[in-house]
Amino acid sequence: MKKIFLIIGISTIAIASCKKTKDPEPPAPTCALTTANMIGTHKVTAAVYKPSATAAEQDVYNNPTFFKPCAKDDVLLLKTAGAYQIQDLGTVCSPSNNDIGNWSLSGTTLTINTQATTVTTFNCTTLIITQKDALTAGDEIKVTYTRQ
Repeated sequence: MKKIFLIIGISTIAIASCKKTKDPEPPAPTCALTTANMIGTHKVTAAVYKPSATAAEQDVYNNPTFFKPCAKDDVLLLKTAGAYQIQDLGTVCSPSNNDIGNWSLSGTTLTINTQATTVTTFNCTTLIITQKDALTAGDEIKVTYTRQ
């Protein structure tokens, strides 16, 4: 009888020691809004415009009056030391959209040359910037960039 209890006891210990514990979920990756994290190549993938605070958003990315089709394949390179470059790739606009200049980030304010915008979303893949009073007082334009 002692042998049976001993075998049952050993079997129970062996089975219990084989029981897998569920590993905790790894933490979701985070991406702080920093100059270092923004460095890279970005391409405009969406743009919306609101003529006033109460107006509905209008898609301007697919509106050639606002966003020339030749600009859809251009990329924005945010480089180290505060330099940027726009490369007019694929279908070249006339005149070309190629450009160089300076950029900086302070809190959620992204300034390209002297044009300040607000970063409303950044997750290292998607960058959404918003500019109020872009064309007229009270309007707003929101541009979505996707890291390439």
